[in-house]
Amino acid sequence: MVVTRMVPLGVAIAAGLFALIKPFDSDLWLHLATGRLFWESGLPRTNTFSYTHPEYPWEVPHWGFSALLYGIERVGGSAGIELLQIIAAGLAFALVAGTASRTAKRPNWILFLLLFVVALSACRFRFVPRPHLASFVGVAGILYLWARGARRLPLALAAIAAVWANLHPGVIYGTATIGLLSLGRLAARDRPGAMLGMRCFVAFLLGSLINPYHWKPYLYALSHLAIASRHTLPIIDFQPAGPAEFKSLYALGLLGGLAVIPRARRRDYFHVLAWAVWLVLAIKSRRMIPTFVISILPGTYAGLAAWIEGCRSTPSRRNVTRILIPVGAAGALFLLVEDARTHPEFEFGWGLNWKHVPEGASRFVEEQGLDGNMYNDYGEGGYFMWRLFPERRVFMDGRALAYPPEFFREILSRSRPGAWSEIVEKYRIDYAIVHRDPRVGTGDWGSLFDGLGWPLVYLDGTSGVFARPGLLDGRSLDEVVYQIVGYDDDAPTLIEKARSSPLRTRRELERIDPEGLVALYDFYRFGLASLQAGDRAGAAAFFRKGIERYPRHAKIREEYERLFPDVTESGR
Repeated sequence: MVVTRMVPLGVAIAAGLFALIKPFDSDLWLHLATGRLFWESGLPRTNTFSYTHPEYPWEVPHWGFSALLYGIERVGGSAGIELLQIIAAGLAFALVAGTASRTAKRPNWILFLLLFVVALSACRFRFVPRPHLASFVGVAGILYLWARGARRLPLALAAIAAVWANLHPGVIYGTATIGLLSLGRLAARDRPGAMLGMRCFVAFLLGSLINPYHWKPYLYALSHLAIASRHTLPIIDFQPAGPAEFKSLYALGLLGGLAVIPRARRRDYFHVLAWAVWLVLAIKSRRMIPTFVISILPGTYAGLAAWIEGCRSTPSRRNVTRILIPVGAAGALFLLVEDARTHPEFEFGWGLNWKHVPEGASRFVEEQGLDGNMYNDYGEGGYFMWRLFPERRVFMDGRALAYPPEFFREILSRSRPGAWSEIVEKYRIDYAIVHRDPRVGTGDWGSLFDGLGWPLVYLDGTSGVFARPGLLDGRSLDEVVYQIVGYDDDAPTLIEKARSSPLRTRRELERIDPEGLVALYDFYRFGLASLQAGDRAGAAAFFRKGIERYPRHAKIREEYERLFPDVTESGR
């Protein structure tokens, strides 16, 4: 009994530690900016953050979360934001553990902890401070209250729905969960249970309508299922979950499938329905993975625990159970390692992960006083909404539904040399902040402006800034424009330029701060070019920072030791 009570607490602590990830998600800034706008001027109605479509209708069903997040940031800073994601993850999985303890006939907590590790590995990529955290807790809370048989269950669920509907349109997942619970009781011919489920369904549905948009959060959620096709946007959240990247999902899918027959024998048809429905949706769209995991974990645990108990009671199968724990532990450890390898962008610890934030470019634009219409990439628009608004408005951002679908189709159809000038002239773009791929230090959108002959005026590991010719008239171009270092130059090209114009190359490379670089290749190519330009100290600084960022990468360390066998530890 003591163990049963302590496991949810231990699970909450472990899940919280897993969620101790430095926030880096680009939508974090979008929600902070939305929350600030709400507290300053109320609920927005149009796309006021953008100059391209400022009058386009914009509905914010997650307004409550954005307002809460902004309040937390004002009080607790980045630590408060991270604490929010820790509390949400811990609470959700503590509720799952509580549900599991009421689902299994006999507890097998070693089995549950192994499944829990796999579940955390599957969900960890969604432990980011965004409104879907409310849906984590919401789905887990519904299942816990149902398993517990809470008094006045319909009233409790109606209250949960009223809060949830103002935090995240994922309230539709709660409605679907209660619907599956009702259908499961109906399939089990449990008439009282089915009637209770119907009352809960109606109460939850009515409670979810208590929000400024009433029934529209449901349409908002459903529209996201078709967002990738309607807006022709390659949004990562809506991409399929492939087995190479999401091994933990497929492992849980297999284990959940093995538990289907034992749970069906006990007339737990909710597990059967939830496994079939949510698994299909999770494979189709990776953002559905946590809903699948939270929904099927208690039933998977109970079904496998019953199967293991049956093996123990059968002499011929008793030896099977002796190898399950070590095999399961090895499998869980493997999935944890794979998760860390697949998602290297997750950094453990407190504070924001500034590597993926275009702060340097924002500061440059402000210091240089670049005026006019700004181009920015889709993923970085949220940060500029937070950092540069209202003095500067964005070209586009991660709020896909705040723009007409034809806008994104137009952008993508003309994102090629020769056609991009039409976009530049139509929207009167004066300067561009383009995202650089942190893996290779380049970006497709930057090459479009480079191809138009726009000068590169700023470069770091996250962004490049291009200015329309003539925008910088009257300024010292030698101090701003990169005339030698190109946006997409590879190492051989940079080395050749350094050989031809060593002094100019050296001056331009001195403007690039190694601290602001991200891609391993940037450290390597800028280091070699600096060495060729005669700046030995600058080259060593690039290599040292690269070694610090990538301590396990042997090639850059070997190259550093070869080029600087007698280098001192002095700074640049």
